[in-house]
Amino acid sequence: MGCGKSTQVPQYILENAALTKSPVRILVCLPRRSAVIALSDRVATELGETVGHTIGYQIRLENRYSPVETLVHFVCGFVVLRALATPGCHLMDTCTHIILDEVQCRERHQDFIMNCLQDIAATKPHLKVIVMCEQHPSMDFLCDYLGGREVCSEIIIQGPELHPVAIYHLEDILRFCWNSNGGANTHYMYTFSRRTGDLQKFENAKLYNIDQLIENA
Repeated sequence: MGCGKSTQVPQYILENAALTKSPVRILVCLPRRSAVIALSDRVATELGETVGHTIGYQIRLENRYSPVETLVHFVCGFVVLRALATPGCHLMDTCTHIILDEVQCRERHQDFIMNCLQDIAATKPHLKVIVMCEQHPSMDFLCDYLGGREVCSEIIIQGPELHPVAIYHLEDILRFCWNSNGGANTHYMYTFSRRTGDLQKFENAKLYNIDQLIENA
């Protein structure tokens, strides 16, 4: 998590193909449309380009790619399934690599694509399947699912240490942001506490103003 695999792995494949002068066309499948757009923009920026040339994307009702220029194609799972279900589609014939990213989310389209790839990869030896996830324990399941560790290479990338995360609820935010000297604010907080049945917490709570919030942050 946070190691840069989503942005760097496609670029590593591109660089290797350029060095070896090998044909390459990469399909990156992500579970969320927002991630598709954000990652394509980030990778294109790192390559010094804009989206729509070497790097492209396609979601349900929006796309920015070139059928000729695009070598890294970011898509959501639905787009891949629709292409596979289209008679005469040669998507997997033209792709050299397919990357399934964030598979720990267990998004239904990606799970179904993994099921299809078992048969597709067996008939298309040129196609390389890369499965990426954040949680290492899930690799045991993935290796077994894709044919065992004897046919699946496993790479573990250590990401940076994560900062501690504190959980704040709505009542905490109200206490941080509202000043107890303001009668109207106190009235609204009392109304909210009454609706949530948390009157005792309201009576005992110490309200902080915005200056204290900034200082604590």
